[in-house]
Amino acid sequence: GLNASNFSSYKPSSVTDSKGIGIGYQVGTTLDYEFRNHMVLGTGLYFMHTQSNQSLTSKNRRIFSPKAQITKDQLMLPLHFGYKFTLADQLRLTPYAGGYISYWWSSGSAKFDLKDESNVVHTRWIPQDGYWGKATYEDADGKMQQFDEKIEGITHHAIYGILVGTSLEYKRHYTLSLQYGKALNNIQTSNRLHSQTLMLSIGYKF
Repeated sequence: GLNASNFSSYKPSSVTDSKGIGIGYQVGTTLDYEFRNHMVLGTGLYFMHTQSNQSLTSKNRRIFSPKAQITKDQLMLPLHFGYKFTLADQLRLTPYAGGYISYWWSSGSAKFDLKDESNVVHTRWIPQDGYWGKATYEDADGKMQQFDEKIEGITHHAIYGILVGTSLEYKRHYTLSLQYGKALNNIQTSNRLHSQTLMLSIGYKF
């Protein structure tokens, strides 16, 4: 299926004011067990490729990236409970809620605009590794100073979050599902980024 993802932040909007949604994809398998009372326990394993655009700052906000492209891959392990409703003879609907854990890594290099005062330098970076940038500024005595600083990448591999969704089953074999997942822990430290992803998938049930 396809996914649409971006990152939210609990910091002021001036820090991460570019929340460009990117389109990615996911493939995987699911495993469901239906109890006698039509309660459903579901899990699975997905490989997901996500991308989005974001504004990022360094720890002390001297270096600013007005547009950082974040491309990531992850393995996601969901676990959720739901209830299966029969809508028609060949049509059943299962809303569910639960959580997930995932392991993230960078999907190669990505676009990165580095802004120093009024200049913007177009370069590339690997989100998981971070980026070292040079910046100049005028100190209290009017002298120009220069320093190197690392702009943090997407530093955390292990992510956990909540997951809600619904699945439509036709003729007991064909499925169409819609899921929303939101990370509960920070994926990137200095900007306190939390990922959120909307996934639309089709499948075949054996």
